[in-house]
Amino acid sequence: MHHHHGKFILFGDMNTVRHENKRFGSLFSRLEADHFNSFIDSSGLIDLPIGDRYFTWMNKVGTKHSKLHHFLFSVEILEVLRDIRITSLDRTWSDHTHILLHVLKSDFGPNPFKFYNSWLLRDGFDELIKSAWFTLETNNDGRILRSHEKLRSLKTTIKQ
Repeated sequence: MHHHHGKFILFGDMNTVRHENKRFGSLFSRLEADHFNSFIDSSGLIDLPIGDRYFTWMNKVGTKHSKLHHFLFSVEILEVLRDIRITSLDRTWSDHTHILLHVLKSDFGPNPFKFYNSWLLRDGFDELIKSAWFTLETNNDGRILRSHEKLRSLKTTIKQ
């Protein structure tokens, strides 16, 4: 298979593992793993990790474990869905782990302004701050709001 363009996801129980450490208590086939890894690489796919579970299958007595489930994404879909997550759920009646594919967008607002002490060592930095502070005009009569507006403008001045 060659690299295909488009948005697609291949997922499910692939019945093989990619690496020896993804199998416990059963035989590992280097040949199968090499074929599977070659398929993923030549197809241009990305195998996203399943969040919080190392193995996705376990036999009934708990002596054999494998990571058989894979979510293989095209690069194009990951460019669109940057916040995609894969979470494993509790194994209940099956020997396979239930898996949830979802989008988890965490928006913590704008990045806070960071002040670096090294800026104080720059020539003319003190004068830049003083002149910017005293020349900034605001239309607000409240001291706190006026200071807030000046600090916001000062941030822009410093970043330049």
